Amino acid sequence: MGDTTHLLVLDFESTDTDPDTCRVLEVGAILTTFPDLDTVSTFTTLIDPVDDAALTAAKADPVVGPMHRTNGLFEALAAGSARSLLETGDALIAMLDAHGITPGEVALAGSGVGHFDLQVIRRRMPRLHTYLAYWTMDAGVLRRAHIAWGPTGKPLVDTGKPKAHRALDDAHAHLAELRAHRALLRGLDTSHAPTL
Repeated sequence: MGDTTHLLVLDFESTDTDPDTCRVLEVGAILTTFPDLDTVSTFTTLIDPVDDAALTAAKADPVVGPMHRTNGLFEALAAGSARSLLETGDALIAMLDAHGITPGEVALAGSGVGHFDLQVIRRRMPRLHTYLAYWTMDAGVLRRAHIAWGPTGKPLVDTGKPKAHRALDDAHAHLAELRAHRALLRGLDTSHAPTL
């Protein structure tokens, strides 16, 4: 993992989960040290979806519509000021620059980040993409591994409540998962681990 000094724990709320067609509605991010996961800075903003048809379709979607009405995201978009996705990328770069982070020193983290968030960044926030390390830290992969192979068959972190589906709240939840898995792995006795 070379010269990676930080993680950018990021979450997008969007109209759907297709990186090619979705409209991002909200971005939340937490910059942490790596590997210690100490919080350095946080960031959140609403995003102007630009495409009214995509927003109308999201409101009518049987999953996205109720979710973002319940969590207040549609209402916040209607009431608040929003940035463009490119402006948001520039703001995230400014946050990285303010902490002396240069391209390649920060890895993207969160849940599903390799499949979705990284693809959106690569396509629509190309300057931010140049800052990211080649690898991602996916809390969702760790969660599924713990459910499948852990002793309880349950997530390591279970809040007992559904995800908020608001970007910064979800980024905080993903960071909590990463911290719990870090603590678990640091406590493992690997002296009897098989060698390959």
